[in-house]
Amino acid sequence: MPLYAFLLAFIFCTYNGYLQSRYLSQYAVYADDWLSDPRFLTGSALWLIGMLINIHSDHVLRNLRKPGETGYKIPRGGLFEYISAANYFGEVVEWCGYALASWSIQGWAFAVFTFCVLFTRAQQHHKWYHEKFEDYPKFRKIMIPFLGEIVWAKPIPIEAKGVKGKEASGTKFSPKLVEINEPDAEEMAGARDGWAVRRRGEEDLPQTNVEVGMSMMNIDEWKMKG
Repeated sequence: MPLYAFLLAFIFCTYNGYLQSRYLSQYAVYADDWLSDPRFLTGSALWLIGMLINIHSDHVLRNLRKPGETGYKIPRGGLFEYISAANYFGEVVEWCGYALASWSIQGWAFAVFTFCVLFTRAQQHHKWYHEKFEDYPKFRKIMIPFLGEIVWAKPIPIEAKGVKGKEASGTKFSPKLVEINEPDAEEMAGARDGWAVRRRGEEDLPQTNVEVGMSMMNIDEWKMKG
């Protein structure tokens, strides 16, 4: 680990630990029945679930290689079947649970900061997996299961095949919401002027800004023309 990253992590953990402990030990005031309050119970349950996800995900990552093996492998099992950063997701859930249970500005600030930092790192990992492994599962999201992420890309002419409804061969798309795989997003990024946004996980595509009306179409059915 680079020294710079280590120092930043050390400073953050020290300052954050001080804020949390100082608030809980000196300033926090809770009702006598707070331990039975729905916020505390729900937050504690979320914290426990997040911790278990985090522990299991780290176990999967630690055991990717057998003794004597080298190289990289695709994580399998648990939430890694749905997202690329299951360990980060578990940590975010963990600290959101803590924030809810503590019901404090300091707790929620910690949870939000954790999400922002880890989601950025998860995006980098997700992109690396797609670049490193040609057979990396295309349906995996970045860090939140089943939730499509937004990626900006420029539109290019495409040809639709196997599409129900009107003939779409040679249709040129104006900026619109479409679903494409991660590697295709980079290919589209330098193709034409103008921007299009796509959201993964959505197959019901609106007909607005499309020269030939189509709906319920998957990008896998489209053939890109250079």
